[in-house]
Amino acid sequence: MNINTLSIDKLNYLNVGLMIFSVFAAYFYPFELFLIVFIFLGPLHYLTEISWLEKKDFFVKNRKSIYLLASIFLFICYIYFYPIPYIDFIFNSILFSTFMLAIAMILTSNFIYMILTFFASMAFVYFSKWHEQDWFLIIFTIFLPTIIHITIFTGLFMLSGVLKNKNTSGWVAFICFLVASFIFFILPFYNQNYHISNTAQTMYYEYTVLNKKFSDFFHFGQFNQMDDIFKSKEGVIIMQFIAFSYTYHYLNWFTKTSVIKWHEVSYLRMFFIISCYISVLGLIYFKRNLGISVLTLLSILHLIGEFPLNAHSFKALYSLRN
Repeated sequence: MNINTLSIDKLNYLNVGLMIFSVFAAYFYPFELFLIVFIFLGPLHYLTEISWLEKKDFFVKNRKSIYLLASIFLFICYIYFYPIPYIDFIFNSILFSTFMLAIAMILTSNFIYMILTFFASMAFVYFSKWHEQDWFLIIFTIFLPTIIHITIFTGLFMLSGVLKNKNTSGWVAFICFLVASFIFFILPFYNQNYHISNTAQTMYYEYTVLNKKFSDFFHFGQFNQMDDIFKSKEGVIIMQFIAFSYTYHYLNWFTKTSVIKWHEVSYLRMFFIISCYISVLGLIYFKRNLGISVLTLLSILHLIGEFPLNAHSFKALYSLRN
């Protein structure tokens, strides 16, 4: 089977199969599955999508405006390694303000309007004290680059395609995606014999804040100590959902060759992508903590680069609704 030549219907049914695979894999080995796909599929997904977005001018009206997003990313890299005291509100609100900037980038080519939008968003967050509210921190600092991006945005892309193509297979895939996303909470499966390895537990430690905040935000379980995240029934169920979401998000991207043709690049560009991919894996192997940090920042880079496309998707959904 050559996925480069698959019809839309066959591609949708292939994705249904990938959802089923992702659900079962997440049920039995949630923490290990997440780490495997995040480390081995994650960087390849991020690098190839950034390459594809660059070929599409990042879906903005003024290509040069992408330097604004690049500058914000470099600033995020700096404060990631060297936190700046007394101005936590910048880190807490920067992704929200960057998304507002992305909306401006698809609506206007005027740099002044873009910059004003960004700083007006920062000012609004500061004076409204949203940056001090738990709900704002959870949604825009923790959920936005993780489960909102990989679950909600993925679902919106699928819904946009269904409304545009109006095909039965698209609706089947979209409904299966909704069911698969909630099935861990509807039909919880907890294997009492499942034990996460010490290595996997150590490697996942940096991301436990996502599980903890998910539990707090949705009042699902109560994690009083770190072991509750890894060993309690609620902790495993939350991880099953996260593992499924990431696994299908990556696999869905790699099946899109026949639709958006992200793989059609020059040999030189592909060589650069593969070289960067191998470098990230090598860094994780030899310098684990630094490698995981680089991988995390690479995921944020692809997130920011995709913001204008996300804004376009909201705009397209609104147009299709009418």
